[in-house]
Amino acid sequence: MKNLNASNTGPMKTKLFALTLLALCSGCETMPTAPLRPLRTSETFVASKDRVWPLLVSEVGLEYPVRVIEKESGLISTDWVDLPAGFNNMGATQWIFPPGGFLATWDGLRMNMKIMAVETEPGKTQVTVNCHYEAFESNVQKTWLVAQSNGAVENAILSKIERQLLTAPASPEAQKPTAMTAKSPADALMELKKLLDAGAITPVEYDAKKKALMDKL
Repeated sequence: MKNLNASNTGPMKTKLFALTLLALCSGCETMPTAPLRPLRTSETFVASKDRVWPLLVSEVGLEYPVRVIEKESGLISTDWVDLPAGFNNMGATQWIFPPGGFLATWDGLRMNMKIMAVETEPGKTQVTVNCHYEAFESNVQKTWLVAQSNGAVENAILSKIERQLLTAPASPEAQKPTAMTAKSPADALMELKKLLDAGAITPVEYDAKKKALMDKL
């Protein structure tokens, strides 16, 4: 005579396992996903270059190591910055689309930036932010490889400039040139950088003077 209880044990165990797995998965925290498409990296502001430029200098100068500031050409560029991407660059998706590669492992993420500000017509300035990322592949190629930006940093900079233009509109009087025009923040920052490169001031002094300069904006 067959043992009916024994014959039902297999299906019951399978159901219990499936229910347990479902319960465990329902409690798992979902990892953040990268945007499906890049965010904006360029914007045209209804403002003169004279208004937009100091905002750009302040925003970039406080957050990143500035390498070049040229108001006439509209160029701002930075040195390389190492980003805290975490183990195997698991946190890199907040800046880039994950690079592929068979058997690839990742151990480092760096970025430099170029910004162009061009007054396309009177009262309109186009700002384009280009973040160049490189991820270090540590298993197969063992070198820095270009990674595609997801536009997060670029969009954040443009959004901050946008908000500042809306909340702090310049008066017509403030834009009129005067005989005793003070040195622009961009020029002062460049002079500080030259002093640092020449060894006339220390990195600590440079950071302190740069912060004091930006606080005045």
